[in-house]
Amino acid sequence: MKVADLQGQNNWAVVKADGALVRSQSSAGSVSVEKVATGQYEVTFAKDVSACAYEATIGDTANAVPVQGKISVSGDTDSDNPGDVFVQTFEPNGTVAMDSAFHLYVSCP
Repeated sequence: MKVADLQGQNNWAVVKADGALVRSQSSAGSVSVEKVATGQYEVTFAKDVSACAYEATIGDTANAVPVQGKISVSGDTDSDNPGDVFVQTFEPNGTVAMDSAFHLYVSCP
């Protein structure tokens, strides 16, 4: 399946600070998460999402007030899987990596 097969589909994941996947939805199939280092996560969708748009936000996985911090998101940074999305979380100053729960949304128009 190619990106064209995902058009109009929404894919998302809610991830704990320790890298555990809390809930997810992907019309492409399964979603998995690997915590690769402090504040660094690789979220893997079952299909190619390399031409999609990524949006991530720090957020609690249930209904508590989330910690404050910064977040960045990119496509596959190690070029091993076009289904990967790389997420980094930081302390509020944005310079020190910090484990943090987050929400990731991947839109393939």
